[in-house]
Amino acid sequence: MCTVGYHKELNIIFKNRDKCIPTDEVVTLNPEFLAVKTEGADYFSAGINKHSCAFASTAVNTPEWAAKASEGKMDEASVQFKKENEGLVNPMIYVSEYLPEVTDIDKWLEKVLNSGKNFKF
Repeated sequence: MCTVGYHKELNIIFKNRDKCIPTDEVVTLNPEFLAVKTEGADYFSAGINKHSCAFASTAVNTPEWAAKASEGKMDEASVQFKKENEGLVNPMIYVSEYLPEVTDIDKWLEKVLNSGKNFKF
């Protein structure tokens, strides 16, 4: 479970991660963008590019999954997650893929929505 926030006066977006297990984060910094992902993940969890297009991702979980996870029933939560997301794709894969090139948030959204994939939300 994560928390995402935005500080209007400072114009910054932030994310914290509330994980039950420790994870290593990998930072990618180059002239095109700055982004962060969990070690081994195939998508960024937050990023900003040279055109000031930014995002921070967080999971949207069902009450059933959240109850199991909150009670520490992680095996049951894993089964619930797989059932809820069968055949669906994580949209952050595509958000991350387009991060280096996107210049406009509407075009970014259009690229993701026109990918032809069924996303989990």
